[in-house]
Amino acid sequence: MARTYTPKTDAMTMTKLKKLMHDIVKEGKIDRDKAYEAYEFFKSLVDEARGTETDIAKRCMVECLKSARESRNNTNKVFAALVQLYTASTPKGAKDGTGSQSLTDLLNQIDTDD
Repeated sequence: MARTYTPKTDAMTMTKLKKLMHDIVKEGKIDRDKAYEAYEFFKSLVDEARGTETDIAKRCMVECLKSARESRNNTNKVFAALVQLYTASTPKGAKDGTGSQSLTDLLNQIDTDD
């Protein structure tokens, strides 16, 4: 008969949270850089070409900027979800004192710890 698995260590520690956030920031930056690179490519097409090609390139430029903005917004949403998960899993008055901190407080703590 199967037994219920009970982990011996906390699943959401500050170290794990910091690593997750660091990876998310890194991936988001890569996405935004690629979107800006594509934007510059389409912008150069608009500068060189004329006619209907510029209309298509302009639409693609707008889509690239939207993609970069969505990447930033999604990063912020994931941060908020991770902080909510961390604060929900950490009882108030925990030894590191982060049980009832806001998103801003935790992000500031992560910045100062690095």
